[in-house]
Amino acid sequence: MRFHALSTAITGGRFSRKFLQALLFSSQSNMADKCHLHESLQDVSWLLGTWSGQGDGIYPNIKSFSYKEEIKFSHVGQPNLQFQSSSWHLTNNTPMHFESGFWFFDRNHVKAAIAHNLGVCDIMEGEMTNNQITVTTTDITRKSDSKPPKVTKVQKIYKLLEDGDLEYIMLMETEQYPLQEHLRSRFKKQ
Repeated sequence: MRFHALSTAITGGRFSRKFLQALLFSSQSNMADKCHLHESLQDVSWLLGTWSGQGDGIYPNIKSFSYKEEIKFSHVGQPNLQFQSSSWHLTNNTPMHFESGFWFFDRNHVKAAIAHNLGVCDIMEGEMTNNQITVTTTDITRKSDSKPPKVTKVQKIYKLLEDGDLEYIMLMETEQYPLQEHLRSRFKKQ
């Protein structure tokens, strides 16, 4: 059932859709304030919060571009971090790419399950050393009508820099090109 139909059914139409969405998302973000950080996440607490910045994209078969991005790592007391990423074209502000998922940490071992707005889902694994997290896809699934060339491998690197900024590098391999840098951005914590 769609959100509007569901909210009308529950509230009898007494509240606007915008009000209910704000209530839902604010209560979800406030949940982290009421929950203790799970012990398995202590070493990655530096990731928590909202990070904003901009970056550049390159790849052999596309025109290079610049973008702005906001990423958010949050928790609700469980042994995982919730992850959201939203990006927009730097000059014309058009939406570009959105991701949502969960990150799991077991000492220095990292796993992630991430869904993309293009109909792709990544399962990633890797490790954390000091203030750097590196994960690589172990499985990529996509909707049946995805356009070629298909992405065959992704590697993501998040590194906390000495000045407190967060650096992000994403490498990508497709059916046509070997693994190489596709995105590089730098974020400041909000």
